Amino acid sequence: MKTRAMSAEYYQGLFDTCQLIPKWKHDIEVSFINIKPQIDLYKRVVAPTNVPWVFVGLIHWMECDCHSKKQILNGQVYNMATTRHPEHLGPWSSWEESTIAALKKHNLHVFPKDWWTLPRILERLERWNGLGYLNKCVNSPYLWSGSNHGLGVGKYTSDGKYSPTAVSRQIGAGVILKELVKQGIYVPLGIEQINPTIIAMDELIAKAVQVRGMLE
Repeated sequence: MKTRAMSAEYYQGLFDTCQLIPKWKHDIEVSFINIKPQIDLYKRVVAPTNVPWVFVGLIHWMECDCHSKKQILNGQVYNMATTRHPEHLGPWSSWEESTIAALKKHNLHVFPKDWWTLPRILERLERWNGLGYLNKCVNSPYLWSGSNHGLGVGKYTSDGKYSPTAVSRQIGAGVILKELVKQGIYVPLGIEQINPTIIAMDELIAKAVQVRGMLE
C-alpha cells in the first residue's frame, strides 16, 4: 500500500514553503489572541513532560479553542470524567494535571527536550489527529489548512469517512506554527542542538509506518 513520507525532510520542506492564504489571516490573529496570553500556563507542563509549550498550545487551540476549563484529550471539561473517546478518564484537579495526563497517554513524555525539532513537532501534531491523511497520500489539513499546502486535500468529515471535496474550516496547526516562528514568539530547536543519539528515531518512525501500510 502506497503512503506518503513521514520524514523530517517532508515536514521541514512543507514548513519552509508554507504560505498563508490571505483570507485566513483573521484566523491566525484569532489563534494568537487565544494562545499568547496562556504561554505561561503551557510552560508549566514542560518540566514534567519535556514537551515544548508551543506543541501544548497548538493542541489546546485545535482541540478546544484554548478554553481554560477544557482538557486536550477530547475537549471536555477537565473536572469531570470523560464520557466520549477516550472514556472514563479523569476527573483532574487542574488543567495542568489533565494536560500532563494527556501527553503521557500519548507517550510524548518519553522524548527528551532536545528531540523536539520543528519536523518532529509537526509529525506529532499529525499523529495526535490521526494518520488517515498519510494513507491517502495527501497533506493533513489539521496541519496545513489555510495555506498553499492545504488546498485540494479533502477532509475526514467523521471518523473513517473521507471526502476528497470537503474543505476544513479550521486553520491548520502547522500554519499557526509557521506564523509563531516568523514573529519570534516561538524559537525552534536548532539543528546544532540536536542530540546525535536520537537522530535515527525519525527513520524508525518512517519504517514503522511503512510496515503498517504493507500489513493493511
